[in-house]
Amino acid sequence: MTAPQSTDLSASAWEQRYQEGRTAWDLGQPAPALQQWINRQSHHSQASAIVLGAGRGYDALLFAHQGFQVTAVDFAPSAIAALEQQAQAAHLLLSLRQQDIFTLVPELAGQFQYVVEHTCFCALDPNLRSAYVQLAADLLTPKGELVGVFFTHRRPGGPPFGITPEELASNLPSLLQGTRNGTGHRFDSSPERRRTFSQAPALLKRSEPGQGGLSIYSG
Repeated sequence: MTAPQSTDLSASAWEQRYQEGRTAWDLGQPAPALQQWINRQSHHSQASAIVLGAGRGYDALLFAHQGFQVTAVDFAPSAIAALEQQAQAAHLLLSLRQQDIFTLVPELAGQFQYVVEHTCFCALDPNLRSAYVQLAADLLTPKGELVGVFFTHRRPGGPPFGITPEELASNLPSLLQGTRNGTGHRFDSSPERRRTFSQAPALLKRSEPGQGGLSIYSG
């Protein structure tokens, strides 16, 4: 899948969408799946998390409320400004970066225990998906985790650009074979095939140094 030529996915185009109020993806609250996931966690105080394509920051604020040390990234100035305003009103301290996510490495490589995904992956040109997976792996600490909500719809066009679990396995050559366990889909890593995604909500784990690979399972 490739983004239609008429679809402008530049930083200026996303900024224009914010300024014109064309933000249908904006729930006005954190993603329910992320809320459910975070409510099940018990040992996350002071854990480091980075939210990619954070938008107005509802998910970033959710994690900050729960004690995470949060870095939120978006390249649209209006999005970061709205997030900053909300954080100040809630008396929450977050690190905010108006920046293209693909320029975060090497500066922030290996610094986060969690990468948080919601509406960033689906907003990217599908040609950048494998680069996104590599970025997530590069940002994580050893045994770090990517927690994400992925849009597995079949509608043509985008954004949001949909993808099915089957397409994840067949269209991206670096994906891993999927098996089943009690919590849903699980993808076990190997040195030969190092990156994978699953259907939402999903959790990706980075392996210990030297072991190679990432794994993901859906909750």
